[in-house]
Amino acid sequence: MPEPKKKGPSDSNLWQQKIPVVQLVYTPTCVGATFFVTGIIALMLGLVLYFYAAQVVEVSGTYAGTSSSICKDTAKEPCQVPIVLDKDMPGPIFFYFTLTNFYSNHRRFVNSRSDTMNRGSFDESDPTLRKDGTTLVETCEGFDSYYVNDKRIFYYPCGLVARSLFNDSFELSSKSDNTPISLTKKGISGGGNTIEKKFKSKDSAWLKKNCYRYGPLDRTQGFESSNFPFAELSNFSGTNDSTTSAYDCWHFVEDEDLIVWMKTSMDSNFWKLHRIYKGDLKKGEYQLTINLNYPVAGFDGTKGYVLTNATPFGGKRSALAVVYLVVGSFSLFFLFCRCLTGNQEGNQAGG
Repeated sequence: MPEPKKKGPSDSNLWQQKIPVVQLVYTPTCVGATFFVTGIIALMLGLVLYFYAAQVVEVSGTYAGTSSSICKDTAKEPCQVPIVLDKDMPGPIFFYFTLTNFYSNHRRFVNSRSDTMNRGSFDESDPTLRKDGTTLVETCEGFDSYYVNDKRIFYYPCGLVARSLFNDSFELSSKSDNTPISLTKKGISGGGNTIEKKFKSKDSAWLKKNCYRYGPLDRTQGFESSNFPFAELSNFSGTNDSTTSAYDCWHFVEDEDLIVWMKTSMDSNFWKLHRIYKGDLKKGEYQLTINLNYPVAGFDGTKGYVLTNATPFGGKRSALAVVYLVVGSFSLFFLFCRCLTGNQEGNQAGG
């Protein structure tokens, strides 16, 4: 007769927790050495990071959105903002625009986009539909499409994220002789295969065939504001035939300004890289000419700029250096306290 199964856990060493273990005993020498090495390494890293952060030259300011701002919220005439460099700024130099009180991380705002459309991977035979039967703009609530003669015209790209693209433009020049500083946007998105896969525009032949309307939403800003690079379409403004064309092609999907803007910011106050200058800027006075196209009064925000360079460890951010310095200082302080208490215990034992 087979023995009945035993109830309860197995009698193995693993289940009964009888496996041999090694219990480390921290000797005073081991503890002291750990505090000493940790303190020295942390202090050295903190000093290096703090030194490099101090080498960064940074100039920033708010040009619109406050009562004391130099510029208006929006205006037809450009606004000129003076910039003073107290010392030379070695290149490369990064120009950022800043926004405050803009909640780009809001759930409904973040979801209002079509990654399928941005990738250019929708069905060529029926470009208004995806394989699952839903429209490309199903997730583009707030800025998806409109109707012309009962025909649906889709925005390309669609969604509130793309529609809210920051469109103030900047020109930097030397104030003494008005020499322009050639800022470039090449490389501001970071590039790489991931970016190329996420943002891929249809070619010029497809655009010429399928764009009911071609060019910026606001024609007064000029066609160049849409950033389409196709020279063969320079005189093309759309087919104006809603029966054969189903898209309002208002901005170039592979535009690096758009790619940077589509990266969601975690906070309501943020910087975004706008332009890069490869050279150096000498100490002196400069002038920033701004075309004011982006309104911020509606959400009580402000607009600003940051002109800065960087080091191998990043920009002018000393917080990490301070953390390392504090950790290193506490480690050496605890080591000092341990030495004092150790001597007292030794004296008592010897007495």
